[in-house]
Amino acid sequence: MSNMDRTCENTMEVDVSFLKTLRGGLKTAELVSVLVAFICFAASSSVGTYLMVPGVETIIALFFFLLYFLKLNKKITMFFWPLIDIFNAVISAIIIFIVCAIAVAGHDNGGTVAGGVFGFIVTILLSVDAFLLFRSVTFNQPASATKTAQEKSVFPKSAN
Repeated sequence: MSNMDRTCENTMEVDVSFLKTLRGGLKTAELVSVLVAFICFAASSSVGTYLMVPGVETIIALFFFLLYFLKLNKKITMFFWPLIDIFNAVISAIIIFIVCAIAVAGHDNGGTVAGGVFGFIVTILLSVDAFLLFRSVTFNQPASATKTAQEKSVFPKSAN
């Protein structure tokens, strides 16, 4: 095997069409919204909890965005990524909702309130993401139901 062949095998594939799908739009909106919430909390010198939750979720959102954008979910097949993404979306939505409700109710600092509002937007986006993912995941359904679910899937079929 020549060096050229090894180089071609190790290249990373970028799925630009992912950005044009509903999934790509949701992941992009989640990433941007949670980053804005983090920046708002940081600018207002908020308590560490207000910074930690959106900060960690920014990293997780970036991870899932890159996972699908770079088609790493097709290369790392030992995990069932849609289910992991559902668990992340549900748990993150609950935690972010609680933190943002406390931030909005307990402070009159403009940056903290703005971070809380963007956190509520993230909660809505995560909830929609979890709902759409859950609808597309099939568990032990008959072949005809599985085919129908795949046609409705939020994961676009690639030409590969």
